[in-house]
Amino acid sequence: MAVQKDVSKSGIIRRPALRASAKIFLYFILLGVLFWIADSFFQYYFFSSNLHFMINKVPESVADSMLFTASAYSIFVRFIFLSFCILGGFLISLHIKGKEAAEDDLKHSEEKFRSLAESSQDLILLTSGGRDIEYVNPAVEKILGYSPEEITGRDFLSLVSPKSGNNITDIVNNIHNVGNDTFLLRIGRSDGTEALIEFSLSAVDNKGDSGAVQYVGRDISELAEAKKQHEEALIQIENNLNQFAILNDEIRNPLAIIVGTADFLDSEESEIIIRQADIINGLVAELDIKWLESSKIREYLIKHYNFSFERVSVKDE
Repeated sequence: MAVQKDVSKSGIIRRPALRASAKIFLYFILLGVLFWIADSFFQYYFFSSNLHFMINKVPESVADSMLFTASAYSIFVRFIFLSFCILGGFLISLHIKGKEAAEDDLKHSEEKFRSLAESSQDLILLTSGGRDIEYVNPAVEKILGYSPEEITGRDFLSLVSPKSGNNITDIVNNIHNVGNDTFLLRIGRSDGTEALIEFSLSAVDNKGDSGAVQYVGRDISELAEAKKQHEEALIQIENNLNQFAILNDEIRNPLAIIVGTADFLDSEESEIIIRQADIINGLVAELDIKWLESSKIREYLIKHYNFSFERVSVKDE
């Protein structure tokens, strides 16, 4: 016959056998019954005043006499002891049952945490004392190129790049005072490159280890690289704007000299030169307008997107 398993609402599968709390309760009841029987035998054989009655009776009557033919005081003592056994067994079984429920809840929480960690795209590490890695989820293979088995047992600080600039040791030592913290770290990948990871650090109690620290990290390497390229492009735009302003001035100066010289010539060629110079001057004026519009866009980016442009002069180029 198949044994049915009791599945609780929390999802924990109960053991088909008696739990420790029920066993303890039954043991105490059995202890009380055994005391009752043992006391009956003891009193009958050593303190009975009617030995002749015991000898002349058949075995069934002897058993009846031992168990039931006793003084009221003896029965009272037996009853009190049996009651204490039942009460003690009940209280102890309640205590054990509470511990069993707590263990089940803890097991359920661990299974739930592990299930979430296994499916998470973020890097999750559980360390002892903030350093020795006791658990790492499978996301480490995608982010760092290591298998969980390669990382487990290693010192977390051995993965941190010296370029990080954060004193991770001080942060870890202080985490139990602040509770949690967030910072950026450069972590070495298996191929020799580095990943920029934003870690959320928190102190946890891992099976009695009050010094345990949990790291939850998100790889922002691509985001940081995209932001860097974006800022470099904007800086280049700023440099181009500066070059346009300088170029306009450099065009106007010789253009003014050309127009002045053409005025002295007083010929048909000079009129042609002056007309062409006016066309060039109009183009330069349009460039000035475009430069002003671009400057407004630059100021908008600085104001609303917090970009800071590094000016590079033409001479530096």
